[in-house]
Formats: sequence, structure tokens, C-alpha cells
Amino acid sequence: RLGFPVATTYGLTEAASQVATRRPGSIGAGLPPLPGTRVRIAAESGDSCSAGEPGEILIASDTVMRGYWRRPDDSARALAGGWLHTGDIGFLDAAGALHVLARRSDLIVSGGENVYPAEVENRLMSHPLLHYACALGNHLRARRPPSAKRRGGLRLLLGLLDDVVRGAQADRGPQEGQDHLAAAATAAVAVVGAAGLR
Repeated sequence: RLGFPVATTYGLTEAASQVATRRPGSIGAGLPPLPGTRVRIAAESGDSCSAGEPGEILIASDTVMRGYWRRPDDSARALAGGWLHTGDIGFLDAAGALHVLARRSDLIVSGGENVYPAEVENRLMSHPLLHYACALGNHLRARRPPSAKRRGGLRLLLGLLDDVVRGAQADRGPQEGQDHLAAAATAAVAVVGAAGLR
């Protein structure tokens, strides 16, 4: 709105700020790594993940720090194997662009499935009436018996969001459609909490 170019970027202090950046005005979710920066996605086993498979984001570059000041143990863990272990979760697409999903500590486990908040937020924000979204795990246990809880929190949320989109696109005015979207989204979050998303 102010006329300044805005570039989506991923970076961290340990790598001298930027690691991967999308050019201003370019379209697509992936962030190409900067020249001279190598990005690898590692599974829990330490093996490299295939394209599209989530894992920890590792970085190798001349811009990566030598270590934390007077913290040799933390430095050894962060720089194990010659790669900076970021603690962030993401994947590389077929073109080698980086997609950041979440901090490892932000991961939501629901019914044995890994749910990345960024995926839920992107799905929410794909609707034109919704401008901002934030997905959080609900740490409050539901008061229903276990047999009623295992309905797949994420699938339930996405199903309800589909209903939200269809309802908001029905023949109703813009304001009424927006009110319907907000009410249904609130109901979706409430039901996911009751279904045991944590």
C-alpha cells in the first residue's frame, strides 16, 4: 500500500539473518536459498528427506556462525556434522525451494498425526474473507470419553472449513457471509479442541 517492495524471507541470527528469500512480486510459496547457501532437510534418523517430505531444516554457508559465545556444548549440538541445525521444520520442493512449516516445539500431535500450524493457517487464509489466522494446540483435555475423541482433529477442522467456504460463498451479502465465516470458524476451533487436538 505504501509502494515499498516486500520480500518473503526465512532466516535466523545464527546464519547472519537471511537464508532463503522470494523476490518481491514473485508468486509461489517456496523460498529459493540464497547463493552460496545450502539447505538440507533431515529426518529424525539424520538421513536427507526426499522432496516434499518434512524434516528439520539444516543450513551450510559461510554466513553460519562459528558457535555460541562460551557455550561449547550448545555450539556442538547446533553445528553437528558441519550443518547448522535450526530446530525448524520444513521441506524442499522439486525445484529446491524451501517451505517452512513450524518450529519443532510448535508441532501439534493429534491422533498420532503431526499437524503443522502453518498448514492449518494457510488453509484458513486461503479464503478471501479471512485475512489473518493463528493455529494453536489446545492443551485442555476434552470431557468426553476417549471413544468420542478419536475423530481426527485436523480432518474435522478441514471438513468444517470446507463447510465454512461453501456457506460463505452462498447467496448471502458480503457482511452476512463474513459473519457466517467467523461463526463457523469459531465453531470449528471449538470442536477441534473437544476432539483432542493437542
